[in-house]
Amino acid sequence: MPTLGEIDHGSLTDELQTMMREGASVGIHLVLTGDRTLLVGRIATLTEDKYGLRLADRSDFSSLGIPARKVPEEIPPGRAFRNEFGTETQFALLAEDTTGQGQAAALAAIGEAAAARDADVPRSRRPFRVDSLPSRISFPEAWEMRDPDASRSRLWGLVGIGGDEIVGFGPDLAEGVPAFVVAGPAKSGRSTVLWNFAQSFLAQGTRLVIAAPRQSPLRQLDGRDGVLKVFTGDDIDEDEFEELIDQASLEEPIAVLIDDGEILEDCDAESQMKKLVSRGAERGLAMVIAGDEEDVCSGFSGWQVDAKKARRGILLSPQESSSGDLIGVRLNRGMVGGQVAPGKGMLHLGDGELRTVVIPG
Repeated sequence: MPTLGEIDHGSLTDELQTMMREGASVGIHLVLTGDRTLLVGRIATLTEDKYGLRLADRSDFSSLGIPARKVPEEIPPGRAFRNEFGTETQFALLAEDTTGQGQAAALAAIGEAAAARDADVPRSRRPFRVDSLPSRISFPEAWEMRDPDASRSRLWGLVGIGGDEIVGFGPDLAEGVPAFVVAGPAKSGRSTVLWNFAQSFLAQGTRLVIAAPRQSPLRQLDGRDGVLKVFTGDDIDEDEFEELIDQASLEEPIAVLIDDGEILEDCDAESQMKKLVSRGAERGLAMVIAGDEEDVCSGFSGWQVDAKKARRGILLSPQESSSGDLIGVRLNRGMVGGQVAPGKGMLHLGDGELRTVVIPG
């Protein structure tokens, strides 16, 4: 991760510059720390008040408008000099150990004590933090990161973790159009997302009907408690499918998970699929469909096109800007292309916000 000094010289974002210029008018104030590179460049010109602690070269104080001859040879820990006037200031130390490691350890201890003290404060009333997003995470670990304050139905499914303060994200398919689209090229992790949905639903007592016309990890769920049927052919019998989903109710919901959905676009159960998407929420039914971004939910009509009306889903390593239509967002060219990289995706929950999430697996 670059330091602020490095960012100042190269990739300082427009958002940070705007915040520094206009933030005070809306009550936002920034405190930045760094090495001597903070004293030059764009950050320096946008910052009125600057303090210099002990610097490696006393001549660097000239960047603060302070002649080097006015700065003592020995500067104790926590001693600083304000720009222009050279006003001598002592910052409070957090511990007797004046080394950087000692002060960092004291700060960490304060943070741990505050976290323990405020453990019962609702998330909405806590100050936000910015967590480091892991490159990999298991489903049980991600499951524990769900927001405990959020209300959700048994048709809520975990897709991934993300956000400034990392939480588990996913759609509640009991709300709105009861559909969710998982799209991406081959080997992008589509079946993994479906597997996580399956784990989520089964953990909450939601029963499953699965369609996997090609080899898929979801076939391993055949015979498991709560799994009513796993269809493995390239067609789904309408009468059998109708009999299965007729068991659904708001108290005993059923989720239909479909892998390689483009193969089943014209299946025998097409009319039942269309009813599920249009009126399934009233009956405790939901659908998650995964497929190749170029073929799934394509065309101008049909049950898969109806599934797009939910305007929510996840894109995995998208290669085309037009793939955003599958989940109800617009993509620019900088967001598509490149090598297929399983484990991350762009999630849209229908709220207009596109989130980058790490997918458990």
